[in-house]
Amino acid sequence: MSSRVPRFRRYLLQRFPYGLIYAVEGQTIFVATVMHLKRKPGYWISRGKAT
Repeated sequence: MSSRVPRFRRYLLQRFPYGLIYAVEGQTIFVATVMHLKRKPGYWISRGKAT
């Protein structure tokens, strides 16, 4: 994997209330978050912070 910061993308599922935050690096897809869209907005953001 390269040292540059990946460009994250968002995909909203059509039939279910879920969304994905992901990045593509070459032929690899990194899924950062699977979020339920009917919950509190932004509840998932703190889960992705590195310690």
